This record gives sequence, C-alpha cells and structure tokens, in this order.
Amino acid sequence: MIGPHVSLADAGASFGSSTAGGICLRFGTAVPAVVPGGWPRHPAATVTIADPPALARLLAVPDLP
Repeated sequence: MIGPHVSLADAGASFGSSTAGGICLRFGTAVPAVVPGGWPRHPAATVTIADPPALARLLAVPDLP
C-alpha cells in the first residue's frame, strides 16, 4: 500500500509514493507522524525517493572510535 499508512509489522509510518524502492529510517525515540495529536508514536518511517542508496549514504553515521 502506498502511504501514508502505519505498518502492522512494526508500527512504522510510511510516506511512500511508489513501490519501486524506498528507505526505512529508524529513530532513536519514537515520533508522532501519521495522526495529529502525537499518538501513536512510530519507531521508523519509510520514504520513497528517486535514489534510495544516495539517501542512505547521505544519512550514514560514521563508525565512532
């Protein structure tokens, strides 16, 4: 299903506009997303973009020493 919707598997929010590919962004703290009012809170959000690997590289956290 194309978003916005909530995943029944992990309660993550999806804002997909295509089934061609996307990236799941996991948050350190669950956030409000789909429904106004702050509840439910979601541990992740899936977004679809033209170049998912480029976004993954951009958001990658370098290894800490």
